Amino acid sequence: MVKRNVATEGPGYSFPSASAQEVWEHHVPRVNRLDKLEDPRLAQLLGVPTGAEVMHRHRVTGPVTEPPFQINDSWIHPRGTAAAPGVADNPDSPGDWLYRLEQAGHGPISWRETHRARMPSKAEADLLQIPVTMPVMEIVRTGYSAKDGLPIEVTQYVIPSDRLSRPSY
Repeated sequence: MVKRNVATEGPGYSFPSASAQEVWEHHVPRVNRLDKLEDPRLAQLLGVPTGAEVMHRHRVTGPVTEPPFQINDSWIHPRGTAAAPGVADNPDSPGDWLYRLEQAGHGPISWRETHRARMPSKAEADLLQIPVTMPVMEIVRTGYSAKDGLPIEVTQYVIPSDRLSRPSY
């Protein structure tokens, strides 16, 4: 995670998945709207009932010259959008919404990540341009408010296994 320089880059955070030299693009139109959170596991992590309407940010991104690298879905708790209505603004900024949550009193946000390998859904495979038989890495990041210690956001990343690299030793 990188805190952006407010003076030169604008506010927000960036969670880069690749080197800074690569140019990434959005492979599908971005979503930034209220949606029902139907995934019971993610709803539980966010602390809302399954089916609750919450702010949803959906991105499918990757290097310009390659297939999509990842699916990124962020769900923002309703108390976050109430405290910082601007989290729905500026859909082009990768981390401005996190900065706005922090400025509204929820910062500094702390995170916990869980990782697991699994098979993709048909929809995920289609978005990532992979077969449904290729495993994916799922990273779920839960952001906790410094104000009350409760979850303020949950972000799920889905990355095809052929796009993960091993560290060199």
